[in-house]
Formats: sequence, structure tokens, C-alpha cells
Amino acid sequence: MERVEAKGKEIYPDFIEVLETAKAAGVSFEHPGILRLIFGHSSIVIGAKAAYELAKDPLLTRQLFAIRDQDQFWLTAAPFITRLTAAPVSGPAEKTTPVSKALEPPKPVGAAPTASLPSLEQAVAGTEISLARFRQIRDARGGR
Repeated sequence: MERVEAKGKEIYPDFIEVLETAKAAGVSFEHPGILRLIFGHSSIVIGAKAAYELAKDPLLTRQLFAIRDQDQFWLTAAPFITRLTAAPVSGPAEKTTPVSKALEPPKPVGAAPTASLPSLEQAVAGTEISLARFRQIRDARGGR
């Protein structure tokens, strides 16, 4: 809980006050699902945000606390989780490592990626081609 509190105070100046107000109002986080919402993320920022948002919404927290069925809990919590993970967190950004240091893919040479393919008219003009060759050219051009 110390890491969540430290990150929460860093992001929200009133973090401790909001949690204490919720606790004084009888809001409890001692539920397996609620604890997982707070501590079950790889990002401590998300955990701090979950604790803060649940403390600010005692009605939702009490509603979640009353649910004993695990499936029903996650169905009820889904909109909260979506808001929690989709909205940007105000405050310092968490340090992240780049996903890849790979070079950019090479740019294609020529005017278009299909520059080497003749048009269908060019392919069949003045020549007889097999049905298989016709289908091969057509399929390569994305036609059907």
C-alpha cells in the first residue's frame, strides 16, 4: 500500500485526504476484487488512480463491495476499468522503455508497390493466356 500511497500523493495532492474521507464514511477496500483493481496492475499509476477514483465514488465502491460472485463483480466493474485505463493520468508520466529499437522499414522503390504488375488489359492484349494465369494476375491485383 505504501507504493500506491506514494504514487497517489505524487499524482493527486489530496490523495490521502480523499482516502481518509472515504474510510470515515464507511467505505472499505477489503474485497478481493477491489484489492485486485488497486494492486493487480503492472502500473502503480493505475493502482493509485483506482484507489483515488474508488474513494471519490463511495456509491460504486459499496456496490462493488456487495457483489460476491466474481463474474458479476467484473461485469459491474468493467465500465470503471475502461475509464480507468483509457483516461490519461494527470501528473508525472511513468518511465517507460521503448518497445523496439528496430530500424524503420525500407521505403518501396518505384511509383507504387504494384508497379511491376501489368494492367489486366496489357496482360491479355494480343496474347492468349490461360485461365489460371488470368486468375493469378486478377488475384494479385486484389480483384475477384
